[in-house]
Amino acid sequence: MAGIDFYKKDVASHFGMDEFGKMVESIGMEVKGSEGDIVSLDITPNRPDLLYFYNFMETLRLFAKKGAKPKSYSAESGISASIKVTKNVSGIRPNMAALVAEGLDMSGNALKYLVDFTEKLGSTYGRKRKKIAIGLHDYDRIEGELVYDALHSGKIVPLGESSERTFEEVVRKNKKGIDYAYTILGPSNSNAAYPFLRDSEKTLSLIPIINSNASSISRKTKRMLVDITGMDESVDAVADMLACSLINMGAKVGRVEVSYGSTAKTFPMMRRKSMEVGYKAISSVLGCDIAHSELPGLLERMGYSAVKIGNEGLVAEVQPYRLDCFSNQDVIEDIAIAYGYGNIGTHSVGNAGRGVPDPLEEFKNALGALLSGFGFLEAYNYYLTNEKTCFEMMGKDFDRRRVVKLKNSKTEAFSILRDSLLPGLLHDISTTGHEKMPQRLFEIGHVFSLELGKPLEATRLGLIIEHSKANASECISIAKSVLGYLGVGYSLAEKDMPSFIPGRCASMVCGGEEIGILGEIHPSVLNNFRIEEPVAALEMDLDYIMRFIKDTKRK
Repeated sequence: MAGIDFYKKDVASHFGMDEFGKMVESIGMEVKGSEGDIVSLDITPNRPDLLYFYNFMETLRLFAKKGAKPKSYSAESGISASIKVTKNVSGIRPNMAALVAEGLDMSGNALKYLVDFTEKLGSTYGRKRKKIAIGLHDYDRIEGELVYDALHSGKIVPLGESSERTFEEVVRKNKKGIDYAYTILGPSNSNAAYPFLRDSEKTLSLIPIINSNASSISRKTKRMLVDITGMDESVDAVADMLACSLINMGAKVGRVEVSYGSTAKTFPMMRRKSMEVGYKAISSVLGCDIAHSELPGLLERMGYSAVKIGNEGLVAEVQPYRLDCFSNQDVIEDIAIAYGYGNIGTHSVGNAGRGVPDPLEEFKNALGALLSGFGFLEAYNYYLTNEKTCFEMMGKDFDRRRVVKLKNSKTEAFSILRDSLLPGLLHDISTTGHEKMPQRLFEIGHVFSLELGKPLEATRLGLIIEHSKANASECISIAKSVLGYLGVGYSLAEKDMPSFIPGRCASMVCGGEEIGILGEIHPSVLNNFRIEEPVAALEMDLDYIMRFIKDTKRK
């Protein structure tokens, strides 16, 4: 959940407070508190658009009034702009989208709501500005050509200050710079190129850290430039959502051409997706039958437009601001919300049983205690990951025949099930390069694969060691201690894997079968994760080891 505050007087201009509270709960959100002139809400992370006051009020308007029609969102303003992107940003923060708006009314609390929205969006959906960051600029204070570039030095007048600072001074001394320097700097903070947006006269933003005071927005701002930067093309969808948000505020939105050398993209794209949903799927998921004629009205209450009824199902058009709609399951969930979960009914489910300790869990706990005694900290990473992290950054080829892919992925960040523990552990230490060395992490968890089209689940131990002299010998020593503790004999055999340095990788063999690998991570992989110290790693199959121990005890 993400928290957001609205002023009661602003809410009261749309709804009574009791009515407001009931509707908030009906759409799956929560009123966290109400003190003084503020009402605090918890917003579920799948609806980042609702972090903005005007989006929330528009959502409740549709939900409250049966027959209310969703807005038709489009970029129709006469103002426009263009931004040139240089090749210098390609390896740092390569993606940019932008839009312009006019007819802004920043009176009352409108300015605060807009700034809070973009800050919350960057912190939550934007992963603390690492994935997405947003800049707001007074369009009438911009002069000449706009360029998105990256250089090793530069100057800016930071927001809230009156004198210029160098980029390096900002990241070392300014509070925002200190908080967000990690988004662009490596662990050593050396030889960094700083991404920034400038016009022909000045720097508008040190991205994604702080905007310039020279182009800051205020209550007097009537026209505005919005820039969205990030690590992938998710900036495109965020531009669409922000465009819809400003339209809900009462502004008109214009387009910006962002050029990358000989290619260019125009934003906002205002893309709409059409989702096909079968009636049988709706009944199966919800456990009840809803009249087909009732479905268009339910979806319009949730903001969908152009709902078409067919013999076998319906087609719903998803508005550009909905970043959370990826499959028909999301549409069915919205039908359930509009219909009311309380109206669906309940069914009793029989269940009886008695809990006993799981041998695997007891085994994992004992192994974890042993590794903690060796100075390792335990990590817990998601089962879900993506092709880039698990394969491209590890220097491995993606084999779709052996990887479990998600059918209805909600985000590009989580598209497959992990087949190894090491990418997650490398990501963990990539964010802690500023901490004291050595760093030792382990994880005991499940990995997944496909064999002849059938998904398989395995339990593994993964561990990594990072410091200036980390080497394979340390992993061999740990493997010897762990397997010796378990009473399992093993031998080492030469192994060649793209994630490891050639000649410094080995497989662990027990009973003629490979039970794990160990070695020193290849420098190219470390560069992909922005890790500057050497790393040694180990991963072993705990399922095989448990079977080996059981078979040995039987004999």
